[in-house]
Amino acid sequence: MGRYFEDFRVGERFVTKEETVTEEALIAFGCAWDPQVFHTDPEQAKESTVGRLIASGWHTAALTMRLMVQSKFFDEMIGAGVDDLRWPKPVYPGDRLHVVGEIESMRASRSKPIGLVSLHYTTFNQHGEIVMDARSTLVPQRRP
Repeated sequence: MGRYFEDFRVGERFVTKEETVTEEALIAFGCAWDPQVFHTDPEQAKESTVGRLIASGWHTAALTMRLMVQSKFFDEMIGAGVDDLRWPKPVYPGDRLHVVGEIESMRASRSKPIGLVSLHYTTFNQHGEIVMDARSTLVPQRRP
């Protein structure tokens, strides 16, 4: 076991590495999980309300999760829920994404060997624009 609840601090931040969203991955995710033309077909996307190929918001969320896990800020990220999930700007093929997270609050359970950590995290593209913003409650173990 790595970090326990007691090892974290309110205000503690992390920044992930960057990942490029490829057109192939964007289309594959769209075909598998969100089969709308603006996620699956570059030509048909031109005729859609969006006007071009964009990533599914759920693809952005999945990439955000992978980047956070790869950052090793948390050894395990057991989640109790997500609040205020927003996708204010679309993600396009070729965009480079990274995540910045910050612990907003912490509370130790009185009856279980766990804590509750409120994490605010934001996913940015290469222009510094917010493409996803959310808050999650995570459940790290307490020190034995």
